[in-house]
Amino acid sequence: MIERWFSTPLFVVDLEKEDLEEIQEEIKQALPDIRQSCSSIIQNGSVATTFNFANGTPNDIEDFKLVKFKREIEYQLNEYIKNIKYKGAPLELINSWTTFYNKGGCHFDHIHPLSRVSGCYYYQTNGSDGNIIFMNPNPHAHTLGFPSDGVKNENVNYAPKVGRLIFFPSWLIHRVDMNCTDNERISLAFNFE
Repeated sequence: MIERWFSTPLFVVDLEKEDLEEIQEEIKQALPDIRQSCSSIIQNGSVATTFNFANGTPNDIEDFKLVKFKREIEYQLNEYIKNIKYKGAPLELINSWTTFYNKGGCHFDHIHPLSRVSGCYYYQTNGSDGNIIFMNPNPHAHTLGFPSDGVKNENVNYAPKVGRLIFFPSWLIHRVDMNCTDNERISLAFNFE
């Protein structure tokens, strides 16, 4: 389903039943090897990631042969670009990484440079272990009184949900709220160029 926030199309889909079960199982099988490949432990050990700040970003989807997952995100990406009537060059997966957020883990405001479309997938979550928040790209949105209904769209957030897949323009500033629970949230992020 396309949702337009700040005139920016976000694409949110919750995978169901058979597709979800197959993808979850595929990731589950690869997860021990993915976890071993974590190159960065940050925020006092509350976040581990395969993202490599020194040597560039890996491609977990390719490296760990997540074939069903890749097929699904490419299908959903095509739905996204079809719905927004995207006319640019074809998009290709350029990198992907896995992040493990434990209690106290978060991710500050950032964008995904050198790509056009980014996304994330929630493999494991309790739904309360840190929302993803997208900032309104209009820096003046918080100062305006229009619309007069009092609603100010300074940002929009989505709670994590197992099987939730979110696509967004890579330039859209976003962050991940702190995980204040004892649950480990596991997500896979990816970029298309």
